[in-house]
Formats: sequence, structure tokens, C-alpha cells
Amino acid sequence: MEIRLDARPDPERSHGRGREASGILRVLVAPGARQEAMKVWQRERMPKGTKIACVKTKLGFNAEIAVPASYLDTAQGGPWQAARLNVAVNDFDAEGEGAQLWWKPDWRTDRSYAGSGTFVKQ
Repeated sequence: MEIRLDARPDPERSHGRGREASGILRVLVAPGARQEAMKVWQRERMPKGTKIACVKTKLGFNAEIAVPASYLDTAQGGPWQAARLNVAVNDFDAEGEGAQLWWKPDWRTDRSYAGSGTFVKQ
């Protein structure tokens, strides 16, 4: 599973293409049978205080990510107002063929549109 969080100020956030831009947090996690068995890519690069849980279930897996609000504030240069989120699941069939299934179009592609996946604090 991959989660991308872009907390930069507009217009960088809304029009960002996500091509390894600084300011975009990437969380890649693989579930384990237990919390201790999950794998997190580059955990040491996560913002201090980030919490990640991802475990297998009978029907797939459950994941939860908590990122400190201070990370969002720093990325926006003041109290955060909005953040952009996207989620992908890497899906492999029995033959090992894989596909990446995105909640919103992958920001790196031409199918992406401005502001997709944006949440505004109210």
C-alpha cells in the first residue's frame, strides 16, 4: 500500500504532479500477520511522531497512518488549511502479474487533475 500526502501550500499542492517532489510524504507499507511483522519503506525518513499500523485481515488488510499536525504546519509555513491525499494498492494475481490501483488518478500521470484528493480543514 502506498499513501501520498502533499501538505504544501497552493498552487504547488493542488497542481503538483508528485514526481518525487520535496514536500510530498510517501508512506509505503506491507501488512504483516501481526503489527510487529509489517514492513515500512524508509521508516526512518517519516516525520517524527508518525504512527503506522497495517495488519492482515480475513478479507485483506487494515491500515492506519497518523501524521503529526506539526508536519502539515511546517509544510504550509503556518497553520495548515488543506492537504492532498492519494492511496494506491499494489495488487498481484496468482500468476504474479501486478497492477497499481489508485484511489484518485496517479499524480504523476496526465490523468491527474488539479486538487484531486484535497481535504480542507474547517
